Amino acid sequence: MVDNMAREYGKVWFSIFTDEHFTAQPAVDKLLYIALIAQPSLNYAGVQPINIRRLRKAMRDGDSLPTERELELSLLRMERLGYVYTDEDTGEILVRSFMRRDEIDKQPNVLKSALRALSQIESRKLAHVMRGELARLTAPAVKSEKILDEIARLWTAAQTHLEGLAEGITEPFPEPFTEGLAEPLPRPGETEGLPEPLTEGLPEGSVVVEVEVVKSPTAFTQVLEKKKRAPKKPDAATTKSIEQHITERAYERVGKAFAFIPTRQIAKWAIHDRNTEPAFVEDAIVGVYDMGKPITKQTVGQYLDGRLGSQRAKPSATDRAQSVLGMTAELLTESTPAKELRS
Repeated sequence: MVDNMAREYGKVWFSIFTDEHFTAQPAVDKLLYIALIAQPSLNYAGVQPINIRRLRKAMRDGDSLPTERELELSLLRMERLGYVYTDEDTGEILVRSFMRRDEIDKQPNVLKSALRALSQIESRKLAHVMRGELARLTAPAVKSEKILDEIARLWTAAQTHLEGLAEGITEPFPEPFTEGLAEPLPRPGETEGLPEPLTEGLPEGSVVVEVEVVKSPTAFTQVLEKKKRAPKKPDAATTKSIEQHITERAYERVGKAFAFIPTRQIAKWAIHDRNTEPAFVEDAIVGVYDMGKPITKQTVGQYLDGRLGSQRAKPSATDRAQSVLGMTAELLTESTPAKELRS
């Protein structure tokens, strides 16, 4: 499926330049990181094809262009710090934290595009990295069950693709651009004074460099499942009212032989205005009908008061409260059954 949602800009958080670890990197690496975010070929999963020529133009300094080798070494340094990952074999570059830092998971339609893009990653290395990133996403605030279903389906497809592609790959990954490198660059931690890539208390939006692989179930699927399983709150447009429910039951009991809409209004009056237990109102409607009398507020009221042949005792306040609670629970269960998360 071709994604037709085009990016028009990339976010660069203010805190990126207050992050001590990021600001300690060479200027060329910092500028290249910003240039990668600003590339129109970057998709919503943070992946783009390797295009050194385009990146050289983006990194131009007056009349001077950086060499291809300079950019390759910059990408290698950023990979060793966890900012960017490159796979020469598949021709892909990944800005690892792009989805979270761009708050993709707060935008349902953009999230769907990102999940589709994740399912198109070809690199085993990038799949391994993004499997961990995917596990850190959260479910967007969406009321539509249809959209939640679609997001859940796309998320499952992306997870399945990434896990299958990354199966068997272990760290350290094969590094890019190391062929012909006379003296390999030291890995993070092998150089004295290199700050730790993770710092406690970084402000939201800071660039961080950890790679965390979390096994299922993830926070994302747990939230989605909770949203899908949780019963809906009563809604006038979708949930039956108590008077509707008991009028339907009385209607069935007498063989659908009375005028439904006016009787429902009488039931509403009896339940809410007279504060009568719903089951008693249902019996009163049926009782008045069985006596051959018209169902009106007067006759239903007389039946409930015991003045029209009713032998039933007047309900107590406790009886009424318990009945209403029971009826409400029955209505909610009947109207909003739990649904399993689609896989």
